[in-house]
This record gives sequence, structure tokens and C-alpha cells, in this order.
Amino acid sequence: MRFGAPILDSYDSPSQWVEIVKRRGYSAANSPLKKGASDADALAYGKAAKDAGIVIAEQGSWHCNCLSRDSAEREAAIAQCIRNLELAELLEARCCVSLSGSRADKWDAPHKDNISDETFDMVVSNAQRIIDAVQPKNTYYAFEPMPWTFPFNAQSQLRLLEAVDRRAYAVHYDPVNLVYSPDRYFKSGQYITNFIEALGPYIRVCHIKDVILLDSYVWQLHERRPGEGELDYDALFTALNKLDPDLPVTTEHLATQDEYDKAEAFIRGRIKKLGITLK
Repeated sequence: MRFGAPILDSYDSPSQWVEIVKRRGYSAANSPLKKGASDADALAYGKAAKDAGIVIAEQGSWHCNCLSRDSAEREAAIAQCIRNLELAELLEARCCVSLSGSRADKWDAPHKDNISDETFDMVVSNAQRIIDAVQPKNTYYAFEPMPWTFPFNAQSQLRLLEAVDRRAYAVHYDPVNLVYSPDRYFKSGQYITNFIEALGPYIRVCHIKDVILLDSYVWQLHERRPGEGELDYDALFTALNKLDPDLPVTTEHLATQDEYDKAEAFIRGRIKKLGITLK
């Protein structure tokens, strides 16, 4: 495995970005591209990363709703995903990742129609359209799993892989996003192992965070920094270690460099305890 985290430092060139990534001790990183990046920018950063031995984990395509009920918004979202997949291809990133979307007004919101058969067909069609527009050879397109939209478990991800039926459609894994019941919370290791056994060859990136169940009469889960929750990391890292040795594991959603450093220390410590070596 390779480890990476968001870069909070400012940079203005590929060489500055590489220097920061190396100084942090990361062997993987998210896309360094800024809004409005050109093809030339993507090629330059991709070459700098390759020359430095850094794997670019993902090019994100966020805050766009490919399932919007508004046709203009939906078309704009699909165009944004196509553009980000183009950039991922030039970067030679492991994947371009987005959410499949929502039938609610907000791009990532829960809605009763999000996991209907009709929506599944829309998700498949969108993925095919985005991939076919780019026909990537160096990267893949993937949907990050969420509790209330496709894919929301291993079975729905397998169903998507079969239905999309494109070489360039792959899997983005975030185990915390798939903890949404008492059974999954208290048996996270079992669900993690089952997911990776079923989908391991297709996984391009894994997000690392943690989750805690609050002591409340109403079911409440809160995201936490790695090491501050109850996710079964031994099961996660043991299963991931059987996959591609260049698989990036990346942290996210933390506010400061100090928090990212603490998350990294926990992850490296747990991996070392398991006798696993990070690249």
C-alpha cells in the first residue's frame, strides 16, 4: 500500500507540489490540479508525479449532481465528470471519483428514490456515457459508496460493475461510508473483509477515516479521525495488503495539518503492528 493525505500547503508549480508531498513523507497524493486546470497543467503534474515516484490517487468530481431532476443541472454535472475524467487520464491518476448523485435537491442528500431500479438504470447510463466520452486507457471512473445512493454495499457495487460493463469502470472504497446499521458498526471487520474479497481486484483507492456510535436513543453515527472510533483497522489493512501493492490509502475531512499528522501516525503505527510495510 501507499499512504497519502490532502496537501494543505500552497504551491504554484509541479516542482513545489512534489517537494511538499515528499517532505510530508507521502508516496501517494490526491490530484494537485486547481479549478480550471488545462490539459497542459495535467500533463505537467502527471509527469512530475511519475518522475518522483508519487502515485496520484484520485481526481475528484464533486458537488455535481448527475441524477438531478433538473435537466440543465444534470447535463452540466455529466459534463463536469467527463472533464474530470479527461484530467485524470492525463494525470494517469488511479481513478476519477464522484458520487452517483441524488434525486433530492442537494447533490449528496438522501432520498427515497436514490436506490430505486429506475435510478440504478440512470446511474449505469451516466457511467457509460462519461466513460465512453473519454475512453480512458490510463485511469478509471468510479463512484464513491454512500449509505443512501448507489453503490451502497458490495452487492450493489457488483451489480453496477456488471451493468456498466466497461473496462474503465472500477471501485472506490470508503468503509466508513458503508457503516449504517448496528450490525455493520459492531461487525465492521466482517463487512470489510467480505467487501474486499468480493471486489478487491477492482479497488483503485481506499479512503481511511473512523466512525463512532453516540450513546443516544436515536441512532447517531459521527465521523472521527482515524484511531478515534471503532472501525476494525486490523481487518481493513490485512485485507487491503493482499491487493495491488500500489493501492493508495488516503485520509480526508480533517481541518488542520496537526490532525492529518495524528491520523498518519495512527495508521502507520497500526500497519507496522500488523507487520505490513507501506511503500
